[in-house]
Amino acid sequence: MREPPCPSKRAQPLLFSYLPPSDPLWRRQGDLTSLYYFRCNCERCIDHTELGTYFSSPLCPQCSGGFLEPYEGGGRPWSCPECGEEQPEEEVARQAEEYVKRIQEESTDMEAALQMLTDAANTFHTNHFVWLTAAQMVLHHLQDSTTPHTLSVRRDLWQRIIGLYQRLEPGATRRKGVSLFNAALVEKEAVEVQMAASEKKVPSKGLEEGLNRAVTMLDASIKILELEPPASTELRWLEAARKVREHMFDLIATTGGVAVGQ
Repeated sequence: MREPPCPSKRAQPLLFSYLPPSDPLWRRQGDLTSLYYFRCNCERCIDHTELGTYFSSPLCPQCSGGFLEPYEGGGRPWSCPECGEEQPEEEVARQAEEYVKRIQEESTDMEAALQMLTDAANTFHTNHFVWLTAAQMVLHHLQDSTTPHTLSVRRDLWQRIIGLYQRLEPGATRRKGVSLFNAALVEKEAVEVQMAASEKKVPSKGLEEGLNRAVTMLDASIKILELEPPASTELRWLEAARKVREHMFDLIATTGGVAVGQ
């Protein structure tokens, strides 16, 4: 993970992750051991709940009231604090990896992807990496859909994903900047749908709130993405965010409103 570079403090540690924060425990520890020859003892890796996210933990198959957690550390059996049920880590990993493969193979359309998301939430924690995989698949299928229902689903998923990343990888990270940009796109599309459907000359409170949410997210996204090195190929996200922000102010001018970032 990377700590936010601003504001900085003297002697403040700079942290860098060798691996994506979206990998489950067994992938991270396995890759670190085989590629870098050490086991990670960071705050997240030694916490059997992974900072309270249960990012790698399935529901207990015995009592369905708890989650299987790596109390003894990576490579050891995972156990449920509620009933004591145990499973080898290899079995926990196998079931999760097979579920991810199912999501990738069976989420062929929007309805199938939404069903896989529901199934994942009933099998794993709703912060689990399998749930995250299913949520990303849903967002992929809904990216061009702007019905009130799908916009609500997209908004909710992006907010949950941003909150999850903030816990797993706090700070001014590229992942957060891009996620904020995508969340702002949902707000932009929702505003455009409202404006197209409304015959009122005076913008509604909901419309103004949507405009301001989009600008606030874009401002936060741009602030993070401006930290990219000058030669970074990821600067395309910064350029896109700036263009969308300009478009939002055009919409604000059309409605006669005033944005929070103006």
